[in-house]
Amino acid sequence: ASLQQLLLSLRQSVDLGWKALIAEDRLLSRVEILENQLQTYAKNFTEDKLREELRNLQKDKCVYQDLAKECLQKVLQEKLEVVQRCQDIERELRNAETECANFKEIMEKDHEELQELALKHNAQVLKAVELQNKLQDAEEQKKDALAILEAENEELNNEVKRLLANEAVMHEKIQQLEASGEIVG
Repeated sequence: ASLQQLLLSLRQSVDLGWKALIAEDRLLSRVEILENQLQTYAKNFTEDKLREELRNLQKDKCVYQDLAKECLQKVLQEKLEVVQRCQDIERELRNAETECANFKEIMEKDHEELQELALKHNAQVLKAVELQNKLQDAEEQKKDALAILEAENEELNNEVKRLLANEAVMHEKIQQLEASGEIVG
């Protein structure tokens, strides 16, 4: 936006410069015309009247020249201000471009670091999934082994009960046989 304002200001200064040059050219043309008229009138005027007219023309010429000089000086000053503003804007633009390049470099480094972190995170997630799967497998194996052990324990308990029942039956038979005298104890 400020660059557009600068260009607009520069264009206005150039326009003013041209207008001042055109105005000066018109003034000089007018002076030339008046001088020509003066020469024409000189033939018809008295010397005193001619001097007075010449003085008036000289005054007009000085006024016109002063106005033209003021316009040119104003245009030149505005042009210098515009050039200074243009240089300031160019410097600010270079600074902004340098800052932009620095930010871009930082952004690229951050992007690379972020990609590395994402890869590490993905690797850790895969490890965690793998460990979770191993843990589930181990728990299932433990559950299966526990079920087998419980079944074996049940079988052994049943065997122990059967053996204890057999022993009790045998012990009772032995007592009966001892009591009947068939076995001497």
